[in-house]
Amino acid sequence: MTRPEQQVLDKFTKFDIEHIYPSRRMKEEPLAGRSYESLGNKSILERRINIRASDYRFQDKASYYLGKRNEHTGTDVQDLRVLAQTYEDFKEGDIMARTQNILNSFLGCLAAYNLLEPDQPQG
Repeated sequence: MTRPEQQVLDKFTKFDIEHIYPSRRMKEEPLAGRSYESLGNKSILERRINIRASDYRFQDKASYYLGKRNEHTGTDVQDLRVLAQTYEDFKEGDIMARTQNILNSFLGCLAAYNLLEPDQPQG
């Protein structure tokens, strides 16, 4: 997914992979299938935020993403900011929908630059 408001991130910032639906919650409320490891459950997140927000429920993570906890600034990753402002919780259906949106956006980008092979005739 592309976000026009996304600025280029500082190359000196350390990032981690963030699981939006946290591993601790996964143990308490398992998801069906492999959705926990799906692309839609992952994002990059500044290490300084990920350390504090790592295993909290989504509502608490959202406050870290937006910078409402301990007077720290929030993330510069606009997709996480939008999720935090849009969702009250982040569940399996949201993971699957986000995965599909990411894939569709990626394929759309490839198509825009003619990087996909045209459909082959079926025979």
